[in-house]
Amino acid sequence: EIKKTFKLNIVGSILGDSGYSSHIKQLASALGKYIDVAIESPKVPGWELKCSQEHIDMVNKNYQEEITVMIGLPPFWDLTLANNPKKFIGFLVWECSTIPLSWKDICNDERVNQIWVPSTFVKNACINTGVNPDKIFIVPHGVDMQKFYPMQEVLQ
Repeated sequence: EIKKTFKLNIVGSILGDSGYSSHIKQLASALGKYIDVAIESPKVPGWELKCSQEHIDMVNKNYQEEITVMIGLPPFWDLTLANNPKKFIGFLVWECSTIPLSWKDICNDERVNQIWVPSTFVKNACINTGVNPDKIFIVPHGVDMQKFYPMQEVLQ
């Protein structure tokens, strides 16, 4: 079974209700159905109050050094790359047609094995700035129907 042998560490803050926090929780839950997932997140007193038991269990696991996905902006990737994970994947969410030029070298760093982006738009933003397209893979966010009600807005 894949779940027993494949370990993934997701790095990022699951505190609060930001888009990044929500994305980390949703990605961890989705992947946790198939593989062993640990979350490395900052913890402040009472952090557990904002998390499900599933996410608390993931945070309490030991740091997995096999494959690490860091959801955040490239300037922060060095914080996790310093731990020398065997494989590193940066998950980049961005809303402009290019990314800052200063991110190009970080994205093309040989220690960054892959870059996951949520859409073709973000992939093109990276490519437009000079990021190696062979490293970039689209991993869509999906839609949380508990938080997004497009039909209700249309019908009103």
